[in-house]
Amino acid sequence: RADGAPEDFAGRADVRSAVDADDESSFTAIDRRLFDSFDREPIASASLAQVHVAYLDGVKLAVKIQHRGLRESSVGDLELCALAVRVVARLFPDFRL
Repeated sequence: RADGAPEDFAGRADVRSAVDADDESSFTAIDRRLFDSFDREPIASASLAQVHVAYLDGVKLAVKIQHRGLRESSVGDLELCALAVRVVARLFPDFRL
């Protein structure tokens, strides 16, 4: 894989759960089960996700974890964009996507 993770990599939901729980024991469990090490502090954060450093089999990885509530808040954003496109299409009949 181009991302450096093994083909059989599993447990991504466990990472999200631990970050949501913000529980030291959960992070310790992640560290033992999924990675050689996992840095709890993100090295970067943007509007959609945060990035943590982890090591697996000696390879440095960037673990991207979506922010809480992203899926729920995105639905409204997409609906608003669709509404804007419909309004523009009515105002400008020659408008094409």
